[in-house]
Amino acid sequence: MARGRPKGYKLQKVTEYAIYIGDEFQFTGTAEECAAKLGVKPETVQWYATESHIKRMEKAKFGDPIISVNVGRWEQDA
Repeated sequence: MARGRPKGYKLQKVTEYAIYIGDEFQFTGTAEECAAKLGVKPETVQWYATESHIKRMEKAKFGDPIISVNVGRWEQDA
């Protein structure tokens, strides 16, 4: 009896982000889903999660910054 996954079975790695505006939680989703809701590129959502962006926003003196938090990564069927 064969073990494991069937031939041709593929998994896709997915990273989920939580979006905050100021201290208020907004929503979660993949970079693509969050980008669509925010009207930015997925790369921008990833940038919002970097230490560099967070430090810049701590020093900023304007409004509530958008911050994303990398919640985790998992695999799902492709």
